[in-house]
Amino acid sequence: MAAAANSIEGIAEPFLKRIETLHGDLGSLRGTYMSDCKSVREDIKTVIAEAKDKGVPSKALKQLVKYRELERKQEALAANLDIDETATFETLVAALGDLASTELGKAALGAV
Repeated sequence: MAAAANSIEGIAEPFLKRIETLHGDLGSLRGTYMSDCKSVREDIKTVIAEAKDKGVPSKALKQLVKYRELERKQEALAANLDIDETATFETLVAALGDLASTELGKAALGAV
C-alpha cells in the first residue's frame, strides 16, 4: 500500500530509497577497496619475506614500520597546532614526558 504523497511517509519514502541505494553503492566501493588493499598487503608480505631471507628479523622490521608510522602521526598532530598551542604542547611534553618515558612506553619499546 503506497503512502499518500503529502503524508510524512510519502515525503520520506523517496529519501529512504535514495539512502538505501547509496548504502548499496558504499558496500560495493568497500568491496573494491578491500580487494585493492589485499594486493598491497600481499606485496608487503613479499617484501618482509625478502628481508627475512637476507637476515632481517621480520618482527623487528614490522615493529620499526609501526614505530615510524606513529612518529609521522605525532609530527602531523604537532604540525596542526598554532604557535601558542605548540608552546603549551612542548611545555607539557617536557614536564610530563612522552610515551617512551612511561612504563607502558618502555614496555612497548621492549626496554622493561
